[in-house]
Amino acid sequence: MLSRIEHERIPTSYFQLLANALARAEVCGTAVVAELGPTDNPDMIGEVADLLIRKEATEQVLCYGLHDEKMLFSIRTSETAGDAGKIARRVAGRKGTAGGHNTFAGGQIQLTKGRADDYTAIGGEITARFKRAVDVQHVPAEKLIKERTLKS
Repeated sequence: MLSRIEHERIPTSYFQLLANALARAEVCGTAVVAELGPTDNPDMIGEVADLLIRKEATEQVLCYGLHDEKMLFSIRTSETAGDAGKIARRVAGRKGTAGGHNTFAGGQIQLTKGRADDYTAIGGEITARFKRAVDVQHVPAEKLIKERTLKS
């Protein structure tokens, strides 16, 4: 049974969501922010955060996405940066709930039903709060994945 769990088959949509998240991800100094967009698989938000915290010179990660009219987010920090729970509570602000531990945390913010523009606005708000919380608000953002032409 353990082998089945470890080697579970993954649908193509998983890889598309991962590709989209990596393409949208931005690096701001020691922090990375990745937006997944709408997802049927809310666990992907944490999985992408777990992957991105492994990037060299990365100390903090925010990943967020939309699931069931909620903005869900995951925060990861390196051992040296720590206090992911505190960062998550700052990111959630008064509109949401959050909690966590030293190196991992998460939260959610309920969106207004039928207001798709809420997602974009709140995504900008939580990104700004995260950058302030980890003190990278003045660091220029750059894409994690640089566009280039693939040669065969």
